Amino acid sequence: MNAPAFDNQDPSLQPESAQNELHLMDYVAVVLQRWPVALGIFILVAVLTVLYAWTRTPRYTATSRLLLESRGANLTAMRDALDQGRLAQDDIMQTHIQLLTSPRVMEAVLQSGILAKAPEFLATKNPVQKLTRMVKASPAKAGYVLDVSVEHENPELAAEIVNTVVDSYLARNRERRLSFSDGGIIELRQKADQMRTRLAEQTAALQSFMESNRMVSFEDAQNIVVDRLKGLNKNLMAAEPVRMQAESRYLTAKTILEESGGSPIAYESIPGVQESPRINAMKAEMTRLQQQYSDVRDRLGKEHQQIKSLTAQIDALNTQMLLEVKSIVAGLRGKYEQALNEETMLREELDKQEDEVLRFNDLAARYNLLKQSRDSLQETYNAIIHRIDELDVNQLSSQGENISVESYAEVPLVPSWPSKKKMLLIGLFFGALLGIGFCFFLDYMDTTIKTETDVRTYIGQSIIGGIPSAEDESGDDKPESFDLYSVANPRSNFAESFRTIRTALAFTSADSALRSLAITSVFPSEGKSLIAINLAIAYANVGKRTLLVDTDMRKPRLQHVFPGGSKQGIADLLAADSQLEPGALIQPTSVDNLFFLPAGTIPPNPVELLDSSRFDALLARLKSDFEMVIFDAPPSLSMADSMILGKRTDGILLVARAFSTNKFAARQVAQKFQAARVRVLGVLLNNVDAPSEGYYSYYSHYSYYKYYQYGENAKQKQGLFSRILGGSDKSKAKPKSKAKHNKGASKA
Repeated sequence: MNAPAFDNQDPSLQPESAQNELHLMDYVAVVLQRWPVALGIFILVAVLTVLYAWTRTPRYTATSRLLLESRGANLTAMRDALDQGRLAQDDIMQTHIQLLTSPRVMEAVLQSGILAKAPEFLATKNPVQKLTRMVKASPAKAGYVLDVSVEHENPELAAEIVNTVVDSYLARNRERRLSFSDGGIIELRQKADQMRTRLAEQTAALQSFMESNRMVSFEDAQNIVVDRLKGLNKNLMAAEPVRMQAESRYLTAKTILEESGGSPIAYESIPGVQESPRINAMKAEMTRLQQQYSDVRDRLGKEHQQIKSLTAQIDALNTQMLLEVKSIVAGLRGKYEQALNEETMLREELDKQEDEVLRFNDLAARYNLLKQSRDSLQETYNAIIHRIDELDVNQLSSQGENISVESYAEVPLVPSWPSKKKMLLIGLFFGALLGIGFCFFLDYMDTTIKTETDVRTYIGQSIIGGIPSAEDESGDDKPESFDLYSVANPRSNFAESFRTIRTALAFTSADSALRSLAITSVFPSEGKSLIAINLAIAYANVGKRTLLVDTDMRKPRLQHVFPGGSKQGIADLLAADSQLEPGALIQPTSVDNLFFLPAGTIPPNPVELLDSSRFDALLARLKSDFEMVIFDAPPSLSMADSMILGKRTDGILLVARAFSTNKFAARQVAQKFQAARVRVLGVLLNNVDAPSEGYYSYYSHYSYYKYYQYGENAKQKQGLFSRILGGSDKSKAKPKSKAKHNKGASKA
């Protein structure tokens, strides 16, 4: 029978959007629930605003308008700080605002005597500072226009102060510009004389430098030195290969000559020998003599006179050839020494020229420094002379004034402060804002469960139904006890809410019919016993045999609702040595089909009695004899009775009283039920219309009952929220109090 525990108990297991999904009407309901507080704050702020606005002394604002031209006086070739054509508009405006409210202008206004009889200036120690705070200068939205205004209780004095401030500023500005121009011309002329003297000295120094270095033109002399250095460098680069070639030819010839040993054959490898005509002629003659010697040597013999003559000729020719070769080698040596001397001379000249270039570089630095100094002085001198001529022309043409009065202040006729309408609107706005904000602050500080949103967020369950206040519905005819109010008033909204709950519970279990349930609450005095009684009545009214069992064996109270029965009850049935039968203790009630089993003798161990096999057997027997068994269980926060009953019955209903049950305690109870896997059928929200009808009426179908009544003569009761939506409230409903609860004859 028991389904898996806790369908939607733990808020931590729900999606964040599901927990905190709020509607706009949630916020509206926060205000409607505490509308007297919001209305009181709103009225208080409005009254204070009216008192403040209507008791203030009116003040008048006089305004003068100035037009600023975009030109100014310049004393240098550059556009100076007074040239407004080059400044940004904001900079221009801020400059004039600072100057207009400067102490010198304020002192000029005070010296005019217009404030001599003003009491606020006679009593102050610093009239300049006070006047500065009174004068307001602000730029217009577009253009070079400046508005100067003064606010004062005396409209004539306000206009007079503004016009005096404007005139004083114009006079001060004119004086400053003229004195600045005249003094500037004098200073520029003095500066021009100084610059002329310095320019002459610098020109003389440059000329002396040119003469001392014998230069007609420094640039030409520098070009000559550089060109000569380039030529020497080029010649040296050409002489080096020539010297190297001559040196190589000479050394080669010298080496061959030393190693030849006098052999004419080795001479041919000496450079220049083969090209020598004399060597070639000697070689030809040598060949001829050697041919003759070969021809006659065998025939005549070595001692022959002709052989000796040929031998002498050959030796003489070899000696001549050797002398000629030496002469060629000496020629190669001469060419080498000549090339070496030329290279040495070019290198010496190049070194000298490099020193000359370095000297010219130093001269160039000194020359450039002197020339730049002379040119800079010349340029500055020319600029000063040019500006002196321009300022002379400007003074002659009376140019330089850049401020004009567009309109002087007139005496204001309408006060500028206080603006009663504006202040009232602001007061109403902030009064409403403060009232609404205070309602939300109180709601934030309120830790009780009030709405279905709180139930979903903190308990993780949906509301099965809401029970209205029977005390409110009864009006002036209040009975001694509300426990059986639905019996005496079967067509009341109170009774109808239990029929709705009974119908809703019929759909909580799709597999089998609901046969037993327990009703508990978080704390005592939340109306759980009243709800258990009236829900049992609702089941009995449809013909179901219903048994109401008081299992609050610590503090039972149902025997006061159904008196006259046995003093024994369920505690006695569950006792270990009990021989009692349930039928002997179950008593009928005045309601058809409704029976009652009291708690009986208060036991020392109610939890052990409920958590026993005897209770399981008793519950099975009761379910076989009755179609619905309802247990009135103790509060759940600190007792385990309801948890045991919830595990053994088909489910448990948790009662929460609106604006009373602590939401965090309710969450703790819900978490305990989840941990014990107790099936929670839902939450019953008791006293849903306290302290204001408008708060809960949006969240449940109970608002329907407030409109739809049984019979034509039924009471027509509408809350503030319903009236706002357009309903009429023709009845004089009695104001509700937050202390009204569905608690029955005594605290449950």
